[in-house]
Amino acid sequence: MRFSSILLVLYCFTLSRGYKIPIEKLLFYSRKGSIKLNNVLPPSQIKDLKSTCRRHIKENELITWQQKVSAIKNVPLSEISSNPKYSTISRCKSSISSLVPSIPFLQYFNLHKLHPSIKSLTHGPLLPSLASSLMSTSKVRLYQDSLFYKRPTDAETLWHSDLKMTPFDTNKLITFWIPLTRIPASQGLQFVDESHLDFALPFWHSDVSSIDLSTRSGYGTDNIRDYSPINLGSMTAHNGWTLHSAPPNFTGEDRLALAVSYVDGDAVVREGFKNRRKDKGDREDEQSYEKWIGGVKEGKFISAKHEDIPIIKFDINN
Repeated sequence: MRFSSILLVLYCFTLSRGYKIPIEKLLFYSRKGSIKLNNVLPPSQIKDLKSTCRRHIKENELITWQQKVSAIKNVPLSEISSNPKYSTISRCKSSISSLVPSIPFLQYFNLHKLHPSIKSLTHGPLLPSLASSLMSTSKVRLYQDSLFYKRPTDAETLWHSDLKMTPFDTNKLITFWIPLTRIPASQGLQFVDESHLDFALPFWHSDVSSIDLSTRSGYGTDNIRDYSPINLGSMTAHNGWTLHSAPPNFTGEDRLALAVSYVDGDAVVREGFKNRRKDKGDREDEQSYEKWIGGVKEGKFISAKHEDIPIIKFDINN
């Protein structure tokens, strides 16, 4: 490990607004693969973000249903959005009703490209400096933000790892899950401790959502971590390989959460990713990267100035 990375692990307290990550929490994240960060954002900012996201949901409902059809049928989003069969929300719902009786959530990608209040969050310096500390890397690239809208009675979110849905060949990806509505007990994300260190699981099993994890060594109920309740302004963060899930929404109210993901600035697009038939990844995030992936070479460093997935600069000496 480079000396600069060691300094980041041992001494980099996150710097903007005076938010500090103690060394013991950095070590906890490294061992367990997830962490809860309390009182990171002020209530006024959460209120503003929630208002923006509510407005975005109303204005973009059709495209997110088309994205859901694309993910479930494993068909490129461009083909779905241009097909008259999916030109309305009702047609999208009908096309997947026999395949998936109840969806787990609706997802909206990259709101930072449309809304300044969200761009001020994703482009830092707060979250990028947190990401730098927790990933132990001096260069942080914004991968995406995504709004998760879980309506009352929406189904459970099955066990999965975020990195499998990305085009990257790396171990260094982190997602901050920021609730915009208060999360009561047992209604937040659930994480499997140390699952980000389990190399054998994704190597031998292509679909972990269908595996009975209770029979796997180290995956009993004692290893499932639930940080809820989560108050507004607090958040969780998890490694890109950490297995996580979410229960059905039985609160009777909408659950809104903004997820912001950063990747190591030196991460590359994995070899063979563009071969849809042979790549082992999941295409659920395709809407997020479809506009830039064609111009990036597999296995090569991505420009630091790439406007869609930029390196986020922040001053670690402030």
